[in-house]
Amino acid sequence: MLGKLIKYEFKATYRLFLPTYLGTILFAILAKLFTSINSLATFAGGAFMGVIIAIYVIIILMSLVLTLVLIIQRFYKNLTKDEGYLSHTLPVGVDSHIWGKLIPAVVWNIATTVVVVASILIATGSKEVFDGIAYVWQWFTEFFAAYVQMPLWLFILELCIIVLISTASSIVNFYSAIAIGHLFTKRRVLMSIVAYFGMAFIVSMISSGITGGIWTDLDYTLTNITGSTVTIALAIYALYEVVLAAIYYFITRYIFSRRLNLE
Repeated sequence: MLGKLIKYEFKATYRLFLPTYLGTILFAILAKLFTSINSLATFAGGAFMGVIIAIYVIIILMSLVLTLVLIIQRFYKNLTKDEGYLSHTLPVGVDSHIWGKLIPAVVWNIATTVVVVASILIATGSKEVFDGIAYVWQWFTEFFAAYVQMPLWLFILELCIIVLISTASSIVNFYSAIAIGHLFTKRRVLMSIVAYFGMAFIVSMISSGITGGIWTDLDYTLTNITGSTVTIALAIYALYEVVLAAIYYFITRYIFSRRLNLE
């Protein structure tokens, strides 16, 4: 059943995301073409090019905002508003409902980031830019091989895992805030916002003390970077995000299974 929920969620959301992605790439290409045409060095040409670039920047912002808004809106509308009555009558557990929203949300979040980065490379791409990227990459690989002494592919794999965990954690954070907001009978949206920032403040205070102590104990400096210390540092951060995600998930699951009020 979880597979059907995930399939339905992708089907319901791709109609909004794909046109946005295509528009982002299209205007990136247009921005690149217009900035490459010498005849646009006139006042009118420059003004037209400015309009194209402005539209491109707006589309990038729309892509990022749309992803966040749609992630929140889909969860809020389908599981807590009027549609929630139908959703919660399905022969599906609370875990399936949460994962059915979370997995597509993580995929779309990462896809949006990839599309935005790709469009920026298209819009600003030139021989000088790519030569600069190649130079920085070569310097990084040489530095990494000389000082870190661990396989680069392993480091990249660890970073990808952390990105997945962090993305999922941030999304479940929104879910938990929405769930907390629905413990109240009035002004639920406002209370969800208050819950989100309240949790953010508490987590910030706790994490500042924990991370400060960890880095002090490790006596972390640039002179003692090794593959082991990098892996340990990334593992600590990954564990931190997993714990946060688990707390957010437990809050969401508990409220939806025991305290949910759709009235």
